[in-house]
Amino acid sequence: MYVAMRHVVSVGKRSLAVVLPKVWVSMLGVRAGDRVMLRLNNDGSITLLPMGSRIPVLAGVFARPQGGVTDERLAAKERLMALALGAPETIPGGSLHSDPDLTRILAPLYRGDVLEHEDLVFLVLRYLEDSCLYLARYIVSLDSNTARKIHEIEGKMDLLYYLSYRAGAVELLRSIERELGIDKTIGMLLSISLLKISEDLVDSFDRIAWRIEEAESVPGEASQLINEISSVLLTIIHCIKNRCGEEEMSGRYEDIQELRKILKEGMKRSEERSQVYVEIASILNNMEGLIEISLMRTLTNTLSSMAGRHKE
Repeated sequence: MYVAMRHVVSVGKRSLAVVLPKVWVSMLGVRAGDRVMLRLNNDGSITLLPMGSRIPVLAGVFARPQGGVTDERLAAKERLMALALGAPETIPGGSLHSDPDLTRILAPLYRGDVLEHEDLVFLVLRYLEDSCLYLARYIVSLDSNTARKIHEIEGKMDLLYYLSYRAGAVELLRSIERELGIDKTIGMLLSISLLKISEDLVDSFDRIAWRIEEAESVPGEASQLINEISSVLLTIIHCIKNRCGEEEMSGRYEDIQELRKILKEGMKRSEERSQVYVEIASILNNMEGLIEISLMRTLTNTLSSMAGRHKE
């Protein structure tokens, strides 16, 4: 056994790193620029596996769900990692695949086919809408089953995000290379952005539910804020689906600013900095991103119609 004490250092805004001893680096056979696979084990330890020529064979064993793992999201993510590395028989299964729409969206990705972006948009919005409604219901009832439903949706969003985000980005680059048209390129870019923002939002909803579940109480203004957020967010989702005009979206920025004022007052009155309030602040920021996506989808539709009339 080899033991060394090292400081954790910052890398960029959100990442941390630990510097390995030079002797260990030599023993592992890695060098700057190489990729390694990390695994957080059930006992809290971390396993590091250099990505050598044997990795497709090793990944099938290494990334298989650990015995005793009860969180299906973790198990699914492990299978996804193995799938990305080319390991066989790693397509995720279980209840996360019980949604036929999710299966339909992901099936082409397994086959290497083209991603259906508009189908992806509507599925993402459905998950976002459902999780938002469940959170509003949970705030009233504090029912653990409702919190678990949010958790299940978060698992599906994770699965959708991990598999389709990279595929969408690759397809976007190919469409730019082939010069398929500004409307299609922007549409693909917006669907990728929507996927990322929505995944962050559902993560926040899930964290809020479990923070409240742990505390067994709703902090200060959180109940009012979440109800107001639900109302505004559902309006934004409706406009993304139906490509509303700018007039229909007017006032949404003002709504979010009002919610920020309520949030600020709630945080002032709170004896401690509640993580629920921190998540709500993040939600409000992401909602502004959704407004921009809604407006851009409408603009793209308008440009496409103008181009069609010009060709005629």
